[in-house]
Amino acid sequence: MIFKIKDIENKLGFKLKRNYFVLGIDTATTTGLAVLETDNKSLKVRTSIFKLPEVKKEDELSDKFVEKLESMLRNIRDFKQKEFGKKKVNNTVLVLENSFLSFNPVTFGLLRMLCGIIFSELFDNFESIKIIFPLSARKNVGFKSELKKGAKSKDKKQEIVNFVNNIFGTQETSNDITDAIILALNGLKED
Repeated sequence: MIFKIKDIENKLGFKLKRNYFVLGIDTATTTGLAVLETDNKSLKVRTSIFKLPEVKKEDELSDKFVEKLESMLRNIRDFKQKEFGKKKVNNTVLVLENSFLSFNPVTFGLLRMLCGIIFSELFDNFESIKIIFPLSARKNVGFKSELKKGAKSKDKKQEIVNFVNNIFGTQETSNDITDAIILALNGLKED
């Protein structure tokens, strides 16, 4: 998808960096990726998803846990090869989600390991790397929830999907993709 950069800036209420390549990654079992590239007049948005093998409670000590890590490593290496290959890309920013899940130590540990794999694999390809909490990322791009405290998780996710769709005039349904777009916008926002 290609947008006039001025149109997106007007909807967001802030300026975007020109001639940049930003990758936002929402790390989870379904990992959302958003590449936002700008030139002087346009913003190009490309998205994709990595679906990792399902992990169950009993998987903490199983081969399934390692399989999930291997899957992320293979996916991110394939992505890196497709995006960068032998070419050098300038003005690059990687934005990773700093996940926080206090209720499930297994999931929390897995998310940290997945983020570490992404960080180490992509480190040499990015001039700047940001790791940001989801709430901070949303606030930085102007998202403000209208839901009451204690709202259902699916309603919160839908509200974020609606926010991104309103900015870009799209009909995205995946909250993994919209979370990745919000993260990438944090790397593209002028300081």
